[in-house]
Amino acid sequence: MTFSKSSYKGSNETSGEPSSGSPPNPNFPSLGSHLFTFVLRDLAAAVVRRSHSVLLLTRMGSESKKTASRHTTEADTGTHAFEIVGYTLKKGIGVSKFIRSGTFTVGGIDCLSFQIERSELEAKSAGYIVNNGLTIECRVTVIKESQVSDITGDLEIEVPPSDLSDHFGKLLLEEERADVTFSVGGENFPAHRTVLATRSPVLKAELYGHMKERRARRVTGEDMQPEVFKALLQFIYTDSLPDWDDLDVDGYCEILRHLLVAADRYALDRLKLLCASLLVKYLDADTVATTLALADQHNCEKLKDVCIEFMTSSGEMEAVVATHGYANLKRTCPSILVDVLEKISRCRKT
Repeated sequence: MTFSKSSYKGSNETSGEPSSGSPPNPNFPSLGSHLFTFVLRDLAAAVVRRSHSVLLLTRMGSESKKTASRHTTEADTGTHAFEIVGYTLKKGIGVSKFIRSGTFTVGGIDCLSFQIERSELEAKSAGYIVNNGLTIECRVTVIKESQVSDITGDLEIEVPPSDLSDHFGKLLLEEERADVTFSVGGENFPAHRTVLATRSPVLKAELYGHMKERRARRVTGEDMQPEVFKALLQFIYTDSLPDWDDLDVDGYCEILRHLLVAADRYALDRLKLLCASLLVKYLDADTVATTLALADQHNCEKLKDVCIEFMTSSGEMEAVVATHGYANLKRTCPSILVDVLEKISRCRKT
């Protein structure tokens, strides 16, 4: 509520007897110090809280359909100016009497009258009364009852999973536009220089650098089994590994070790970590020393840490020492045993 501001003129006294025109309203306090009353009618239906709009989405699972509803709250705002002319003539209207404004409607709610502290209006410093007149401006906001409604229609656009790896896998299998062939262990593997160079900086140097393979259409792969090179190519093209369902655990771990070596050779770091993560699942007293030597020789620090942790905390150190892999570890990587012994010593102290 705002007032037009000016200077004060007039008396601060209030006199007069109660008028028989209208009985005192028991809902209002004594108006000895009040002149005007502000009344809102039919406010029972108004919800007085901050307006907001919320969108609720419910998902019942990856296969269920998404539905939605909307919670909406609206508000109406109106301004009413009430002008009082001859202000001092009304100062003696009597106790429990007040001046009513005209009725005005905001948001379907009827509003009338004002209640204002007279001492606040008539203070000289306030300056609200000008030329024996006063204008009161009232701004009312009515917040309506909230509504909840369903949102119809499909709110989702289903996007199929990426098929990029499928297309590159097909490119590898069909050998279309292959421009280089690798000969590994008596088997030939056609491939595409651009794909290989994009995935491996080592192959990029071999195929596009100053090495002899730059102009050769046939490259001989040495020190690698055909099955390992085939898996290497599949990962380069599809970022995935073969299933190898026909292998037992020992054969599976053996090909993973060879593939880790190939990944290190061609700087395929993600493939190296993938092989390491799979080897960890099959660590036991018989294999941990062999796996530790492999990790140390091919700079696979995370795999090395896991192997050392296994050896020092599994309680099977005596069984590990008795394996052929541990004997090879002592011979080929004696420095790594220092790390193992230090870890055991720290564990015993704690």
